[in-house]
Amino acid sequence: MQAGLLTERVKILRRVKTESGFGGFSDTWEPERETRANVVNLSGAVGVSAREEFLSGVLSFEFHMWQKVSREQRIEYGGERYRIEDVDLNRRKRKLIVKASRVNE
Repeated sequence: MQAGLLTERVKILRRVKTESGFGGFSDTWEPERETRANVVNLSGAVGVSAREEFLSGVLSFEFHMWQKVSREQRIEYGGERYRIEDVDLNRRKRKLIVKASRVNE
């Protein structure tokens, strides 16, 4: 994989559980690191749920194969957050391909 193709800056987020004052827990997402990736738009559509319009989008993020990315993390790109659906290590092309869908928060 050519390093020149990794033109976009993305943040890898990790989940942090914090205890509320009532014995419960809440999840927040904090930046773990910032790295470069190639971003490919796989699909995008406008849908309606509960009479509210939302945008769904699936992106493919391509990283160097040595990056540590798992399904328990999230990606922040372009001001939006994405849930990691699949992580595929392509040894032949020497890259890590991550498919992620946008989180409507």
